[in-house]
Amino acid sequence: HLRRWCIWNLVRSRCIDFHLQPVVAAAESGELELEHVPLAIHKRYDERFISEVIDTVPVLRNFLGNAQDGLVEKFTQLDAEVEKLSQNMIIAKLSQRLPLGRNGECPSASELGILKRECEKKSRHKPVRTLLESIPKILPLLKPCMLMSPLSVAQYLPPGSKNFDIIVFDEASQITVWDAIGAMARGKQVVVVGDPKQLPPTTFFQRLAEEEDIDDSDIEEMESILDECKASGVPDLHLLWHYRSRHESLIAFSNHNYYGDSLMTFPSAVRESKNLGVSFVHVEDGVYDKSKKRTNRKEAEQIVAAVVKRLLDPALARKSTGIVTFSQAQQSLIEDLMDEERRQYPEIEKFFSEELEEPFFVKNLENVQGDERDAIYFSICYGKDASGTFAMNFGPLNRPGGERRLNVAVTRAKEKVVVFSSIVSTQIDIGRTQATGAVHLKSFLEYAEQGNHQALFRQRGAAPEESDLFGDEVAEFLRCHGYAVDQHIGCSGCRVDLAIKAKEDEGRYVVGIECDGDQYFETASARDRDKLRRLVLEGLGWRLVRVWSASWWFDRELAERRLLDEVEAAVNGLPQPTVGVQKFASLASGKMEKFEPTFTCDTPNEFEKVYQPAKIVDGYAKSQSNFNLQFGPQIIGEQMRRLVNEEGPILETLLRARIIREWGFSRIGSTMSEVLDRSVPRTLTITKQLGERVFWPEGMTPEDYKFYRVPDASTDSRRTIKQIPLEEIRNAMLCLINRFQGIPQEAIYTETARLFGFGRITESSRPFYDEAYKCLAKMN
Repeated sequence: HLRRWCIWNLVRSRCIDFHLQPVVAAAESGELELEHVPLAIHKRYDERFISEVIDTVPVLRNFLGNAQDGLVEKFTQLDAEVEKLSQNMIIAKLSQRLPLGRNGECPSASELGILKRECEKKSRHKPVRTLLESIPKILPLLKPCMLMSPLSVAQYLPPGSKNFDIIVFDEASQITVWDAIGAMARGKQVVVVGDPKQLPPTTFFQRLAEEEDIDDSDIEEMESILDECKASGVPDLHLLWHYRSRHESLIAFSNHNYYGDSLMTFPSAVRESKNLGVSFVHVEDGVYDKSKKRTNRKEAEQIVAAVVKRLLDPALARKSTGIVTFSQAQQSLIEDLMDEERRQYPEIEKFFSEELEEPFFVKNLENVQGDERDAIYFSICYGKDASGTFAMNFGPLNRPGGERRLNVAVTRAKEKVVVFSSIVSTQIDIGRTQATGAVHLKSFLEYAEQGNHQALFRQRGAAPEESDLFGDEVAEFLRCHGYAVDQHIGCSGCRVDLAIKAKEDEGRYVVGIECDGDQYFETASARDRDKLRRLVLEGLGWRLVRVWSASWWFDRELAERRLLDEVEAAVNGLPQPTVGVQKFASLASGKMEKFEPTFTCDTPNEFEKVYQPAKIVDGYAKSQSNFNLQFGPQIIGEQMRRLVNEEGPILETLLRARIIREWGFSRIGSTMSEVLDRSVPRTLTITKQLGERVFWPEGMTPEDYKFYRVPDASTDSRRTIKQIPLEEIRNAMLCLINRFQGIPQEAIYTETARLFGFGRITESSRPFYDEAYKCLAKMN
């Protein structure tokens, strides 16, 4: 008693020092038992600490749950609008690069003309490689992104041409180094995308081309470009979010056994369903004919019957289906059986149409990588032979790296996996085999035999080591109000904190509750935390409610009432309450205007004008006697200024001819030439062109002149090539290039001559085109 009295006095004095008198008073009055004093001290201390932190942090002090919900919703809207805006901007920029003359007639020698002529042909087309070599400039403009296999790149693109800014290899784990090098050489940058845990390149297709019947165990693996890049130390980036599986059990096995539980997978709101997850069908009378056909007919018949039943189900008419076999021989057998069923049930023929985005398929482990379907049916095939002997031979799974084939196969389904097997997991004796693939097959069969709930429970691992105090408190509050609550739903880094089961269906959650705890804090960005994660979960059937810890602290009664209202609405199938969210959404910035791109192309007429000679009308008497050094310069200078301002730019020879004709002279003498020289206004800009002067209107500079003038068909206003400023010839060439993009130099000359009304290019006119083309090259 003395010892307890001394300890209590020490505790009492320390509590008073730290302003914990309520704890002391409760303990001395008997309201608080002594063994609970440490918890009370911790609670009181935590409350004082939180209060002091909130008082010093404005963000916390001014926090409102409804306002935060409004900000999150506004952020989600703005992010979606920015994403759409970015897409529209890309489309608009790519559209601006397209040749303007693609919808009308074009020069036959231009790249666009070559392409259009090939498209119009009915036969005798150019080889694809020859055609692509003929249109190197417009090809990246018409098709800025091209989808090609490495073989197609080598077959159709000329070597040595750097056609692309970036080369992206998808499924790089299946691309050999020698196939990849040729494609890599045609780009400035390379991105190699692949999964080292999936299938490497093999000799399967080569052997298949050489032999009708191949032995899966003889397939050899080769090094991939992905392996080479990893070995060379190329910088890498891991993409960890997994979005394909509509039920976590479909990916949990691979995530645990191949990726060390590093993938971010998302739980489904449906825990148990016949149309979701992994299931197992044991074919007890299945026999593997290992000596002759290497098939399991009983297993094939059962799997075909199950698939046909699925295809005949009207409720699953929009769902896709595939069969994956563990051997090529079993694939051939199932294909033959499916052909028989197609003849018997013509109504399932629509599922085999190549026009479907995901038609029905039957594939084996070697060629299924990259495919996905809503439901995947597995035929293990291997098992006991007719004598009852189980040889523990699993074809390619027995070879080194065979486990990667299993990983590929078990991750193809989006909604459902059904495993048909003549053996069960306990029949695989790992003491008789050293193959990792066989060991993993045993684990997978065991996983499938357990069913969704048990499989997920086994794969999810332990719950977080530290208890989520806030989540525990919210869960306890909901349980006190009669709701069945589960915590930490999921088996990877993305877990729903709390979930309430449906009363009529315990295999489904009606609502998920997210707390802003460690998981919320550790998410990398606001976009991941408040938008993408929520979108993925809602796509998996979740109805989500957010509980803010600060709101729970500031006004617990209001937070509890709001949580109960939302949970009650979810349980009863009512619309989700939005009171408060819309009210406070205005706290974010103003609404972004919706961007609707309009794709208008510059027409050739934008810079094309009709040449119209100016008319000289003035009040001066044009007596030829006034055409002298004394009176002429003043009168003629004003005429020149008017004519140049209206008709310029104009070459000096044409300007002089126009003035002389106006005064009634037929030729220019030396004295008249001197008068004309002295008459030139000093306000006009003058440039030189092949030794001759060009006069420009007042305020106009050659650098800003973007037009060219063509003759008027209704009048005889055509100028000779010598009377056309080089800037106009250059501008006409530039418009032709912009209109048709890839066009040879000689074709540019020919089309430019046609624009100015000339039928051909003569030797005397060629220097003008050459000089204009040089000016065009300087601009670029």
